[in-house]
Amino acid sequence: TLTSTREIGIANFVDINGKRYTPMIDDNVRYGTVRLPTELGEKKNIRMLLAEIRLFITRYFLLDQDIHIIQSSLYALFTWVYDCFPYLPYLRARGAPGSGKSELMLLVGKVCYRMMTTAGLTSIAGFKGMAHIYKGTLMIDEVDSLSANSKEDRGELRALLNVRAMKEQARIVTMMDVLKADGTHTFRPTTTFVFGPTLLTMYGAFKDPATESRCLSFDLYKRD
Repeated sequence: TLTSTREIGIANFVDINGKRYTPMIDDNVRYGTVRLPTELGEKKNIRMLLAEIRLFITRYFLLDQDIHIIQSSLYALFTWVYDCFPYLPYLRARGAPGSGKSELMLLVGKVCYRMMTTAGLTSIAGFKGMAHIYKGTLMIDEVDSLSANSKEDRGELRALLNVRAMKEQARIVTMMDVLKADGTHTFRPTTTFVFGPTLLTMYGAFKDPATESRCLSFDLYKRD
């Protein structure tokens, strides 16, 4: 019997319209590249959730301005409902080496929705693939260094960040090599959907004003 009351629980699978869905546990999940919740906690109101996230951040990190703690807490909570909105911003920490920007974004990412952490060696195709499959919070560390040193980039990372913030434009079409029944090859267009929240760290600012305008930023400074 269908009711208007929604239930939240834990199960190994769920059946919808005669089709069974089970969790996809692959190497990205096993090795922590994609972080999932460890368990289902008790229901709490928004004010309590924000207070707990704020306490979690301040337990390990000292920020110069209280507004940055509030901003980080709100953004972490926002990532769990980001698909309800047509547009979204990115959360960015800037600072010199040793200022703790990477550590802070990793800390915030632990309470974000499906944080996806990648190394600087990750290709642009890797970023797009992760965004399409897991639809979580993508963390890109030291964006300016990655873009400057990557021969593959050619502005593709900037283009990814420009469209990832807009649901209606976050569809990247590429041609895929397909093997036909007769053994010959052909190319067909395929769409990669990359819309989602993003955590960024960098030293300076983006040269493209469009990319820069998508960032909620705060600066960190090295302290004794």
